[in-house]
Amino acid sequence: LTSNLIQEFKGHQEWVLSLCFSPDGKYIATASRDKTSRLWDLKGKLIQEFKGHQDQVWGVSFSPNGKYIATASLDNTARLWDLTGNLIQEFKGHQDLLKSVSFSRDGKYIATASKDKTARLWDLTGNLIQEFKGHQDLVRNVSFSPDGKYIATASFDKTARLWDLRGNLIQGFKGHQHRVTSINFSPDGKYIATTSGDNTARLWDLRGNLIQEFKGHQKWVTSLSFSPDGKYIATASADETARLWKIKSLDEMLVQGCDWLHDYLQNNADESDKHVCDDISKK
Repeated sequence: LTSNLIQEFKGHQEWVLSLCFSPDGKYIATASRDKTSRLWDLKGKLIQEFKGHQDQVWGVSFSPNGKYIATASLDNTARLWDLTGNLIQEFKGHQDLLKSVSFSRDGKYIATASKDKTARLWDLTGNLIQEFKGHQDLVRNVSFSPDGKYIATASFDKTARLWDLRGNLIQGFKGHQHRVTSINFSPDGKYIATTSGDNTARLWDLRGNLIQEFKGHQKWVTSLSFSPDGKYIATASADETARLWKIKSLDEMLVQGCDWLHDYLQNNADESDKHVCDDISKK
């Protein structure tokens, strides 16, 4: 966190598009345009290569028990592998390329996101459990809630959506002015954060209310991650920077709201009502 480079992982022949830590923090898995996924230790040593996809691998995810990884590819399939490189299961059914794959918290299911405008829920034997339809463009990212009861999807139709596992739409999130590129739940499951081609990230409650907007990037914001305590988010952007942001507490937002109201009343209230401003300041 002091910005010193700890390790570099070299070997892929093309862009590295996604990565994740193993649950125990001892390994990372990477996904690449070179059609492979790779497993590394933290010293940069290649442990295993996962070959078999026929096109670029855009997503990779560890199972909660750390025994498997799942990959999503532009060959329209997802795949489940053990850590020795053996293919355990292939997930077929999407009608177009896949951009994202995620495990449920109990490790019993995976969710996939596709250019065919759907997300899908599968068991680990490859059976399709549910299809999530409604987006009007490519579904770029999919994420499980911490309690495993919901999934959230991010789409190039400029919206995000919250679903139950039966495929029912719970809530839509509208406001971004460009494609929504990623989505993630806060650690406590009370909020979701989104990134967009409109150069912003946004924090929402599960009822679709915008809580906070993060502005400053000069180009697309492509991905984000919450800190484990839920107090910060980190964003990555096409402007060649990453940024760390503080999430305002409820108290901070209330103070900000009261300050705004105080200023508004000072400028717009009648002289006889100015005492209201003083009451607000004291509170």
